[in-house]
Amino acid sequence: MTKYLLSLALFVLLFANAEAGSAMLFQLGGIGIITMMASVAVLREGIDRKPLSLFETVMLIAASLSMAISIFSEVEYTSLYSLTFLYVICLAIVVARTVTLSDILSGATYSYLAMISACFLLTRQEMFDALNISLDNRWALRYAPFGLHPNLAGFIFGGGVAVLITQALVSTGKNRLLFAGASLLSLQIVMASSSRASFLALALAVAIASLANLKRIGAKVIGGTIALAFIVVLLKTQSLFDYLSEIFELSSEQRGIGSGGSGRLELWQMALDRLFSDPIQLFLGGGLRSSSYELLGFNTENSYLTIMLDSGILVGTVLIFSICRLISRLWRQIRAPQGREWRLYTGVLMLITYTVAESVFNRYLIAIGNPLSVLFLLLCAKTELVTQHNSQEVNDYKEMIEIRSPF
Repeated sequence: MTKYLLSLALFVLLFANAEAGSAMLFQLGGIGIITMMASVAVLREGIDRKPLSLFETVMLIAASLSMAISIFSEVEYTSLYSLTFLYVICLAIVVARTVTLSDILSGATYSYLAMISACFLLTRQEMFDALNISLDNRWALRYAPFGLHPNLAGFIFGGGVAVLITQALVSTGKNRLLFAGASLLSLQIVMASSSRASFLALALAVAIASLANLKRIGAKVIGGTIALAFIVVLLKTQSLFDYLSEIFELSSEQRGIGSGGSGRLELWQMALDRLFSDPIQLFLGGGLRSSSYELLGFNTENSYLTIMLDSGILVGTVLIFSICRLISRLWRQIRAPQGREWRLYTGVLMLITYTVAESVFNRYLIAIGNPLSVLFLLLCAKTELVTQHNSQEVNDYKEMIEIRSPF
């Protein structure tokens, strides 16, 4: 039942960026459903009393510090958001100790299948227009379903590609084909949103996941795949390049290669100037959401600058380190000769790597207002516990991850 509640919560969060008024309702609704899921899991299975992981500890410190700072800054929005964020982190800690990793990913799979279906059923014409390069005004036609910004849509559904590939890896027979096909539909939404950061981050995530399994799948398989891709590109080089160039607007003045990352370089410099202009903000941060457009006057368009502005360089550095350490642990777990459940870990590595890489160009990494950011928090909390225990002794561990298709 927990995976079904999680899938519903993530689906509801897809609409948490709708028109003002309803957005908050959907966000609170999604958090409420996660609360219900955690309660059901505790009542059914009890709670595994593991000590806090580094990721969980630093997230609790960041939220608590943000609440303290917001009292002195007298910014009501920052205070309310910090309290809500702290509550969600506590939920993630409970979920990490009550819900299996397999169920978290199965719930995400259900949710992404529902999200993709909603896009094709309710907004398919807008999607097809965005994919039609013969239409003018490409900027205005970027796919942005359900009130999402196109960049956020790309971020969310790029995560969908990784989730569905993961489910394909751990499934067999027709289910594997189903999830592989669904991942291509999610990739189509990424292309319709013209999110280049998501596209590049996916390529990097797949490459890292493949390298982690180099001994297992063999260099010949990877080499053959690259050769096949090269032949396909060679046969249709010009037409394929022209289409991708138009879809991703590589030659446009506003978003082209010479635009400085669509103005991001300038925004990053402004964020750095703001960070180093105030010693208190540099070391302690301004509180969660203090880097929002309403308070800062511009968007950072970089999650790591956002973390530093919100939580300060000390907490921010430890938080980023904890995420990098988790990626390193997953890498070692996959490459271990007797690595347990390597397919599941490969998918988690791909998803976390994608989210981390994509966040270089967007500000959504640490957030609770969209499905992928919430899934990222849950996965980091859960995966660090699992990999930390596997690095010691697994024989007496009560949770054995069960790989299965949700169907």
